Amino acid sequence: MIDDDDYWKGEPRGAVPLNREYLAKLVHALDDANAAIIALDVNETLTDPDHPEFDLTKATDRLMQEIARAAEKRTIVLAKVFSGNSFALARDIFQPYGICTHASRAGQWENPGSSKLPHLSMEAKRNIVCGFVAMPRRSEQVPPQISVEGEHYPIDSFSLAIARAWSPTDAEVLAQSERYTDYISMKTLNKDGVILSARQVLTGDPVSRHLVRFRPVIIGGNWHADGYYMGRYVDTHDTPIGPMRGAIINENYTEAILDGRLSTGLPSKVLYTLEVLAAVGATLLFAKYANIWAKVTLLMGAMIGLVLGQWLIFTLFGVYFEAFLPLVGLSIHSIFTRLIGEP
Repeated sequence: MIDDDDYWKGEPRGAVPLNREYLAKLVHALDDANAAIIALDVNETLTDPDHPEFDLTKATDRLMQEIARAAEKRTIVLAKVFSGNSFALARDIFQPYGICTHASRAGQWENPGSSKLPHLSMEAKRNIVCGFVAMPRRSEQVPPQISVEGEHYPIDSFSLAIARAWSPTDAEVLAQSERYTDYISMKTLNKDGVILSARQVLTGDPVSRHLVRFRPVIIGGNWHADGYYMGRYVDTHDTPIGPMRGAIINENYTEAILDGRLSTGLPSKVLYTLEVLAAVGATLLFAKYANIWAKVTLLMGAMIGLVLGQWLIFTLFGVYFEAFLPLVGLSIHSIFTRLIGEP
């Protein structure tokens, strides 16, 4: 993770887009430490698509050369983003170098190289893949393959591309299907040494080099947007266990695919049936007791049961199931309609 000390006080010095010379050094350091997979969760869309030359600097050349060199021995996963609210991929710095020009079968990409990157070996062409980065409609859903405008084949999500590079068999479970997962808490991730700062890797820290050796590594942002520890963290998204940086979310998704922590959602017919049965059951139960205090006791018991159930589900599975507040709202609505009548 590139944190505030790295971004604001280190070599990037708050540059937008992120200093590519710095990224090149980070890729080189991870390659030298023998990371199994290097995944760059960094937005590299062109600053001005009509004038791509603004982005094609010596620093960009250096980054692409380091990517090509590292890809000779390991998989490199690059991030693709969508253009606006469409499902068309935005133009980025990779295409002028002949990298990830078009999607191919089974999560692969065409990497023909170009005059700007003439020494792209056959091994590197096979080992460079791309995946889209975008939050799904529900943050518990692990992003699968999707079809996008302008591509003949579906493309992997960023996390799926990493999982496919590590274990193609596990990745196939998610291909073009809707699966859900829970989240690993930040406390667990920090305790297990999963999160390292970029400067630890760049300085050749022995412990960090040992931790990344033969393992997949995601590079992501963890700095504040408005200045040194000022404003909101970049690339932050809401999850069932609180706000998380995009790279950590992708790490969770990748872990879920590889660990098999995937579940299918209940079909709509099953959900509707359960709702009807719960409504009929509650109606019959409340109709059985005429005493108002008996009804209040039943209601309070239902609320307490839901709170305990929510707590257990969240504690055991990391899934936030909200049923208490809707019940409170329904109760208040019922009381008001009885007191003042229907509006």
